[in-house]
Amino acid sequence: MEFLLSLISGAFWFVVIIAVLVTSHELGHYFVARRFGLYILQFSVGFGPAIARWRWRETECRIACIPLGGYVRMLESSQLEGLDAEEREELKGRTYDGLDPWRRIAILLGGPFANLVLAFVAYWLVLVIGATVVVPHVGKVVPDSPAAAAGLVGGEEILAIDGREVASVTDVGLALGSRLGETGHIEIAGRSRGMERAWSLPIESWHTGDDDPNPFLSLGFGLDHPALIGEVQQGSPAEAAGFEPGDRITYINGAPASLWDDFREAVQGSPERALAITVERDGRALPLQLTPERTADGTGRVGVLARVPTRLVRQTPWAAVPDALADTWNNTAMTVDIVRKMLTLAVSHRNISGPITIADVAGDFARAGWEHYLGLLALLSISLGIINLLPIPVLDGGQIVFCAAEIVRRRPVSARVQALGNQVGIGLVVCLMLLAFYNDITRYITG
Repeated sequence: MEFLLSLISGAFWFVVIIAVLVTSHELGHYFVARRFGLYILQFSVGFGPAIARWRWRETECRIACIPLGGYVRMLESSQLEGLDAEEREELKGRTYDGLDPWRRIAILLGGPFANLVLAFVAYWLVLVIGATVVVPHVGKVVPDSPAAAAGLVGGEEILAIDGREVASVTDVGLALGSRLGETGHIEIAGRSRGMERAWSLPIESWHTGDDDPNPFLSLGFGLDHPALIGEVQQGSPAEAAGFEPGDRITYINGAPASLWDDFREAVQGSPERALAITVERDGRALPLQLTPERTADGTGRVGVLARVPTRLVRQTPWAAVPDALADTWNNTAMTVDIVRKMLTLAVSHRNISGPITIADVAGDFARAGWEHYLGLLALLSISLGIINLLPIPVLDGGQIVFCAAEIVRRRPVSARVQALGNQVGIGLVVCLMLLAFYNDITRYITG
């Protein structure tokens, strides 16, 4: 039942996010075309048979049953045939193919530009309304790993990666993901014991061609948070031992322990066995004896909850503008770089995700909070805009190539060449979709 509810939730939030992305993209085309006075026949969100339709001005608006795209259908010169002379005279200056190539390029760029505007608005909303994010800290460091060689020991707060400020755990993942396929050094700036420091981790052809890259595993560290007690349950072993909210665990059985994972593993692995715990309280060290109770599955439990360090990221509407622009610019550059790496095979094609994975992630992000969902919306909007600019004939980028060729040749590309190019483009897009579905299915099969 829980799986079914999760599936329905994921499907719902997927449809919502795709509808918003497609609508914004097509509105970009629509408004530029209207600006040039074109006659727009249809505005469709989705493909296939319409499940709802209405007229707005002279345009038929429709919502179709397959929510994987959309289109704006503009009047073409060939469609004037069969009209009476008065209608032809009225509409002949409002056809798409009657425009010069520069204006057609502007219409084609309207969709991707609208996607970037949507991303900016999403980032701006998150900054203005405010979002509580988990402060990123280095977790356990694997001995003899690049992280250990660089001097990371665990517990350091991460402030920036490669000069880019990271405010949350999500930011860290995005920053590391942007370096896949590269050679050089990952520069981490952080705070350790109240002092700011920097660490440099070498990489070489980092995860080039890997089907399932794990940046944290290869660098030799994870993400965790300090061992801080947030809540002590009444009648629990922790209350009996004298734990209080705010206690910072520093030693377990005489060994240094600063991470929550250290404490969790010690407790779960010691049912009904006493642990010597040293905590820091009000600036002084306090020894405590803690005996975890045994649970039904044989692990230890003491009845405490962690205090996870968080921060509220919020700005005034005006101050949020440059930061939202910076987020849009940085993530656009990252997306372009990732697409480039995939085209050059520096990043495996297995990293391409399809509707199943996006639906799963959309459901998870919606449950995690609206700020996470808006962040996903912004990233997907940027990705949609960039992908549409690829020089594949059926996409905006391919049509821009035809317009550019017309400018250079001073005559339109022949209808035969355009038709052939569109057929090839449709084939490429279908292959890309099949690959995305294949990757989604194999991810689920392999777990």
